[in-house]
Amino acid sequence: MVFEGPFFEADSVPLKSLIGRYQGTWVMAVAPTEVTGKMPDANFLEITDHKWTLFYRDENGDTRVAATGKY
Repeated sequence: MVFEGPFFEADSVPLKSLIGRYQGTWVMAVAPTEVTGKMPDANFLEITDHKWTLFYRDENGDTRVAATGKY
């Protein structure tokens, strides 16, 4: 099961997403909406039952939120 996810912006980059679920695990794929767009500096995605958060986590384990939303 796959759904078109939210359109949002992270680090001034417009993004689009797809959300899917397979055997109880939620997955979210994120890509720039523009062909020449560069992915933001995010490297960790957390998905709960109704909320997602895209984080950047550095090598020290410090995190900052790049984008968040509900579905």
